Amino acid sequence: MLINGLHDVVGSKINDVNETIRGETALNSLVRVSSQERGSRMEVTLASKSGSLAKAADVFAVYYIPSAVVEVTSGENAGQRLVFSNVVTRIRNLGKWSGTTNWTHDISAPEGLKTAIIVQLVDQGPVLTSVVLK
Repeated sequence: MLINGLHDVVGSKINDVNETIRGETALNSLVRVSSQERGSRMEVTLASKSGSLAKAADVFAVYYIPSAVVEVTSGENAGQRLVFSNVVTRIRNLGKWSGTTNWTHDISAPEGLKTAIIVQLVDQGPVLTSVVLK
């Protein structure tokens, strides 16, 4: 089992899995994400809960379709209708956040798509937090 893209843990070792998840969840408590609708746009604000982060973070908007039905025309599933969940259609890098001051960014809220925000330490570091916008 891979946790937060960083830790390889044997899934049957429940204590190791729980301990690793607890350690990664602690990172989540470092960042507060808030959002506010502004017509067809969303204003997203990041703030550090502990004063400042040790290093900068990348901020991504992930646009996705909550559910999509696909008609399979060939292969072993030919003739079937398959339902896919959370189909990502676009990932947009919104920029870097220093982790020291509040960061605000205005993003579009595409019709029919959900938007998630992912805050990840630079250089493909651990994910600090992720939220689905309303």
